[in-house]
Amino acid sequence: DFVTVTVEGFKIPDISTLVLIAGSAFFGAAFTLASQQMIVDDVEAASIKEHQSEEKKMEISWRYQRGVSLEKVECFEKLPSVVKCPRWMRLYVGDVEIANSKNVLCFFEKGQQYPKYLFPAKDIQTQYLVESEGWSNFTGQFIWWDLNVNGKIISRAVLQFTSDSQELSEVKDHYSFVWGKLDKILEEEQETKGHPKNPWKGVDAIQSSRHVQVFFAGEKIADTQEPVIMFETGVPVRYYIPKKDVVMEFLESSSHTTYCPYKGSASYWNIKHGNPDISENLVSSYEDSLLPGIKGLLSFSTESKHIKIIVDGVEEPRR
Repeated sequence: DFVTVTVEGFKIPDISTLVLIAGSAFFGAAFTLASQQMIVDDVEAASIKEHQSEEKKMEISWRYQRGVSLEKVECFEKLPSVVKCPRWMRLYVGDVEIANSKNVLCFFEKGQQYPKYLFPAKDIQTQYLVESEGWSNFTGQFIWWDLNVNGKIISRAVLQFTSDSQELSEVKDHYSFVWGKLDKILEEEQETKGHPKNPWKGVDAIQSSRHVQVFFAGEKIADTQEPVIMFETGVPVRYYIPKKDVVMEFLESSSHTTYCPYKGSASYWNIKHGNPDISENLVSSYEDSLLPGIKGLLSFSTESKHIKIIVDGVEEPRR
């Protein structure tokens, strides 16, 4: 069904499409206050077609392709909702420092893999905050702020929690920043991006001797007994295959890129096929990986119904 919704004067043309892209947490923020599903990305997704930056497109593309942030993740259901983050965090627009804190909170919303990093007011440069027009007091639970840094306006870049509810008492008057709208984020002295890290998340890349075969549309395109297996909390197991064991003639480089704060920058390949709708960006690689074990290896999508991955004679389920 076609549903039209108006929020603070903004019309969302197709709520079913919005939910598919940004996840059902947006409904929690806009219409079910008790659930407190107030995800920065989800509210931003209301204007995804008209207002989305390239950085935001990249981040949502990564989340959508992986299929792990748009659904409930049971292993994170029982985590504390608010914990102190031990990391020293600094945020920049250009060369201007807008936040510097060793008192950041990790705020987990139910069913979400990734936390928000919340900064206390004393650790941010509030002179750069300007209330967002039309979004200043959304649902009475939080306030959106624009950033005005030396004349550079960044709309809806900061979220301030203002709720008096007991559930959100620990995060009241803390501020969350939309990472894709910042120019630089430092964790200690290391630059990071993508999304805030989950302190409970583990990522291991382990050399294996399992026999892994990959088929596309019935044709074998990879066969190895030297895979590196990626075990990542809350994410399906992935198999990284040396290029020497892949029929590279089937692949062509794609312009698509994504970024993961745990693994680094990923580049993609299309599988050569007459129908690009089923073959684009199905193969990824971290050529300059933060995890040395997977550097330069190829991983095939586990979501595509046209790809079959067989491990030691057993077909892997699609995720």
